[in-house]
Formats: sequence, structure tokens, C-alpha cells
Amino acid sequence: MGRFLTYTSITSLLIGGLLLWRGIHDVWFIEETRMEWDGQTLPQRWKETLLWVHLGMQVSIGAALWASVVWRLLRPYALGGATLLFAMYTVYSELALLERLPRKPCACIGWWEGSTWPWLVGVNALLLLITVTLIIKTVSERRGAMT
Repeated sequence: MGRFLTYTSITSLLIGGLLLWRGIHDVWFIEETRMEWDGQTLPQRWKETLLWVHLGMQVSIGAALWASVVWRLLRPYALGGATLLFAMYTVYSELALLERLPRKPCACIGWWEGSTWPWLVGVNALLLLITVTLIIKTVSERRGAMT
């Protein structure tokens, strides 16, 4: 715990950077982002609100993960937020892949252009696994430090 850049810190920086990059990119190109969200199976009257909540979550969780490298008390909360976000991504991707939504949405909301639903399920599940592992590691380190 005495080292500044541990595995948990470096991974938090990488995941936080990914979320910050995607959130800021989507805000910067908001019209393109709105078009991507129009291809999703969300109630029309909720789309704009959900879009801004989603972007706010990406940016705030990404910033919290970066801040948690220095302010370690924030880390479990930032990782918890990232875990919830990646769990939602994974479930939505799986539902789209299995065609369990009212209509098949486009995979244009993925991390990179040209993403497919099988690829998105794999990436989101991997990110979910990483954040869960980091939470377990962080909590176990804290418990070890308390005793």
C-alpha cells in the first residue's frame, strides 16, 4: 500500500481514462452521439435525459477513478460506480446480442466505431470482471490495513 503506482492505481487510471475519453468525446460530438442513441431501443421521451445521465456518469466515474490514485478513500466508490456502469453495459449488450429487446439496436454505441454486439459483450464483461477484481482487492487491502 505504500507504493504510489500499484496495479490497482494503474488499472484505475486506464479505466478512468477510457471513461473520460469516451464521455468527453461524446459530449464534444453531441449531435453524432444523439444519432447513435436514436438507433437504440429506449423510450423516445427518455432518450435525452438518459443520454445526459449516461455522459455524466462516464465523466464523473472516470474523473473519480483518476482522483482515486491520489485520494484512495475515493477508490472503492469510484470502482463501485464503474462496476455498476459496466454491469449495465454488459446486460444491455447481451440483451441486444440475444435479440431480447423490442428491436435490434445498432452497435454504434460501442467503444469504437465498427463494434459488433459479440465484441461488445466480451469487452464489457472483461471490464466488469476487472472492476470487480479491483474492488475485491481494494477492500481486502483495507481490511488488512485495519487489523
